[in-house]
Amino acid sequence: MISLNHGLSYAETGTISEPQWYEADIALVKAANIKTGSAGVLRFSIKPLIEGDFEFKTSLNINSKSVKLNQADLKKIKTSNMRKTFCDFEFVVTEPVYGDFSAEFSTAYPAADLIKAVEKKFGSDLYEVKKLTRKINFHSKIYSVSIPFKLIITETECAINPELYFEKNAGEEFLNMKPSLSTQDALNKIESFEAKYSGIFDLSKEGFYKFIKRTNCDFLKDLNDYFKGLHAYNYPAAAIGENGKTASQKELKSVAADYAKVFEFIETSFKYFNETKKASAEYINNNGPEHVYIAAYYNLYFTVNFKNCINKKDGEKEIIKNYEAVLNLINESGLYKNEVLKKSLAGYFYYNLAQMSKKSGAIDYKRYFRKAVSENKGLITE
Repeated sequence: MISLNHGLSYAETGTISEPQWYEADIALVKAANIKTGSAGVLRFSIKPLIEGDFEFKTSLNINSKSVKLNQADLKKIKTSNMRKTFCDFEFVVTEPVYGDFSAEFSTAYPAADLIKAVEKKFGSDLYEVKKLTRKINFHSKIYSVSIPFKLIITETECAINPELYFEKNAGEEFLNMKPSLSTQDALNKIESFEAKYSGIFDLSKEGFYKFIKRTNCDFLKDLNDYFKGLHAYNYPAAAIGENGKTASQKELKSVAADYAKVFEFIETSFKYFNETKKASAEYINNNGPEHVYIAAYYNLYFTVNFKNCINKKDGEKEIIKNYEAVLNLINESGLYKNEVLKKSLAGYFYYNLAQMSKKSGAIDYKRYFRKAVSENKGLITE
């Protein structure tokens, strides 16, 4: 996990400040694995916000016996035309880490360009402009910055089993779980459930209870298999094409009921287990991890629909609202007795909520990032 305070340069001078001329951050793009010794990757990235040619010298200040960098401490990266650039630092860890470190960089200070930008906006006669100009000219010719970050490496690479690993595809912004089925196997599971439970979602809550009591069916296991199939069948829709556009895929297969009805039936199933003395806790201990696919499907379904949303103003808001409602139902459903698993799933949902909110223009999107980090101490970063 990386907790980062961006080092954005500005100087206050009355009502006129030095223009913000770069954005820089550091992020964990690959987690180190303590048990196997496989390396992790920290990525420093920077984007100039003014025209010009820049060369940045960057290094990581990690004073820890538990963290070892695999390459040279100092790296040089160049960029022009305000293009974002980055460099990667590969590292290994020997034991759990929880510490405050920093990324450091330096470059030639663009004083003339900054003064030009200020004068273009405010003119050169104002007292505040003259005062800021003197301050900029007085600055050292080499601009150096230290960007703090918190690094947390836990015993496991992520809190969910490796085969249930959430990831970003190349060029993708949302986290989604890898499917574990082929498209044909996925379709078989979907068709099997729909044949066995034809019209099931047309029942009322009371009617459904009578059905499972009469049949003694293992509805939760069958339901999860159904979602496992739906997730794998729809997964290609999240792919990104060579030009950064969503790949052309078949229409998403969805559940023949809204999410509230599905979770109502889940709640009824647990009621039946308890009343028939089939302890739900024991059932979850034996089968609980499988139910991750119910969350995985809804996560995929809403993130893909968000990307494909046509009615941006109202459509995105409705998707975010429904996605957050599913997260709340997942947390309250009793499906996940294992707190680590439940928190991990919540972390992925909160991360995607942050991305959706940020893209929709919400000013308080960072609250979701903070929740994501607090829920999952493995890979979630902003």
